[in-house]
Amino acid sequence: MVIVAVILVAVASCSLARPADDKHTGCNVKQDTFTSCFMDSGNHLFKMLSKGDKKMGLPVLDPLEVKKMNVFDNGDHMHLKMMDSIHTGLSKSVIKEAQADPEHFKFKLNMTIPKYNIK
Repeated sequence: MVIVAVILVAVASCSLARPADDKHTGCNVKQDTFTSCFMDSGNHLFKMLSKGDKKMGLPVLDPLEVKKMNVFDNGDHMHLKMMDSIHTGLSKSVIKEAQADPEHFKFKLNMTIPKYNIK
């Protein structure tokens, strides 16, 4: 979905250049632990941003109010159009696997959203 894609871009960009806090100091792309650090950072970010972050310009994730959304699918010609929808459950997203190629700005994530509702 479009929202998930936007969130993943935020996770990818913020986990590389996130500000240090009490538990997180950032990920070094040259270390063998980069992938696990990247996953931990992304999962931390979902929890941290459940209430949004005005400094970063990120909206509240739960509930996320979306004025208009169009979703297209290349396979079965699915087209989904939503207006004034409310999405809940995104802050509970969990990154299960990650492959990162920061040199080429490529990231592949396998993630789950335990309970995702759209009204």
